[in-house]
Amino acid sequence: MNREQRYLRWAAVFGLAPLPLLVLPLSLGKFPYPADNADGQEKLNYILPHHRGEVGAICWLVLTVALMMFSILLAFAYITRARRVTASGVILIASASAFAAMNLIVSAAYAAVPLMSRGNPAFGNGPADYTLVTFGWVTSNLTYVMSAPMMGMMWAAIAVANRTHPLLPRMLGGWCAVLIAVNATLWLASIFVYTGNWSPASSLQVAAQMGPILVWTTTVSVFLLTRGVPKESAETRSVADI
Repeated sequence: MNREQRYLRWAAVFGLAPLPLLVLPLSLGKFPYPADNADGQEKLNYILPHHRGEVGAICWLVLTVALMMFSILLAFAYITRARRVTASGVILIASASAFAAMNLIVSAAYAAVPLMSRGNPAFGNGPADYTLVTFGWVTSNLTYVMSAPMMGMMWAAIAVANRTHPLLPRMLGGWCAVLIAVNATLWLASIFVYTGNWSPASSLQVAAQMGPILVWTTTVSVFLLTRGVPKESAETRSVADI
């Protein structure tokens, strides 16, 4: 197994993790979960039982790291195939790292709510406390939505890299990656939705934005583990990389 194959094999391993890590915390409580405009008491009633807040924060943290590692290892594989550092590879690594950094804040803000409540038994008994809960919840959700351009850049970089050095099937690494990039970026507009399940990082918004990403990542990982890596053709080698 050469270096390129090792990168892709480990990328596939990391790529299998995010989808179940999203489903697990959602399976612990009702769906859809409270929207941004829900009352603070409703948010506490959702996040506290069964340590749902702590489990959700840990799962999102691991999901974020897994997506980052998947993307960085995929970038290394494209760079190895190109035999030089490429702009698309650098953009993929940088945007994946920025996405992960922003979503570490998401996990921390989300975990702060149960931490405040469990560490202070008197917390959660008045309007000021409920307002603070809502502030932490909305901060977490908005930070996630603000990472949308990073997600778009990640999949746009994959589409560009795969055009000249196809490590993935043309459909998966081409138009599918482009559509995911466009879809992920456009959901930044959800900041103008103030109520309901389409507001930032509420249930339907996350499903519409993150769902295609995780299905794509899982599909690519299964492909890499079962079908292997396509060999580079003479025609591909002759195309200038971006």
